[in-house]
Amino acid sequence: MLLAGGDGARLQSPTRMIEGDSRPKQFCRVLENESLFAQTRRRISPLFQAYKAIAVVTKKHRKSICGNLQVGRKEP
Repeated sequence: MLLAGGDGARLQSPTRMIEGDSRPKQFCRVLENESLFAQTRRRISPLFQAYKAIAVVTKKHRKSICGNLQVGRKEP
């Protein structure tokens, strides 16, 4: 389970400088050319199959997470 529901309020200034908008840090490319969320998915991928990973986000970040997933989303 990947918890990625924070709003990124504490690091909003640095992420705005990096990305040009106010996205939460988990969807920001802080260290490399992929978001922190994507890096985490890549690091855990050897541990279990991708379809078994569950991302927990707020409804507010649904569009951001879909851009970071390789698979389709399931609408509620």
